[in-house]
Amino acid sequence: MDHRGRLGLCLSVLLGALFVPGFAAAAATDAKLCDAYAQQAAHQAGLAVRFACKFHGPRWSGDAEARREWCRGSGKAAVQAEAKSRATDIRLCMCDWYANNALSQAKTNDARGCGFTGPRWSLDRSAHYRWCVLDKAPMKTLESEITTRQELLAKCAPTDR
Repeated sequence: MDHRGRLGLCLSVLLGALFVPGFAAAAATDAKLCDAYAQQAAHQAGLAVRFACKFHGPRWSGDAEARREWCRGSGKAAVQAEAKSRATDIRLCMCDWYANNALSQAKTNDARGCGFTGPRWSLDRSAHYRWCVLDKAPMKTLESEITTRQELLAKCAPTDR
């Protein structure tokens, strides 16, 4: 199994910790499960950098070994709460990043007079943010929306006024 496959498996295992009673307690003592927890924490720390989240503190350290050690010494409730809080924080920051991009592209559409319409081109930043948060759109979908807007805008040259 390649690195991405292992990471995907680890993510699945970690997400299971949020919904299967007793799983996170095992994660606090089982080395393999703490490895998965640490990988997920380090991955999320990388996402926080990518999305320019302004997070601080040990939760956002990219040091997987420190997260692994913390997991091994923590109980079920602490591991569950930490994983859930980090996932929520990343999701909200990712949606903030998406809404900023969507609004910028919608403003470009408007300024160039391209005429694109519909929810994708809304000038309401909060609408883009709400869609991302409430629909829990996967990263692939968010990136696809941004790419689609970019491609359409590329076909609409700026007007010379």
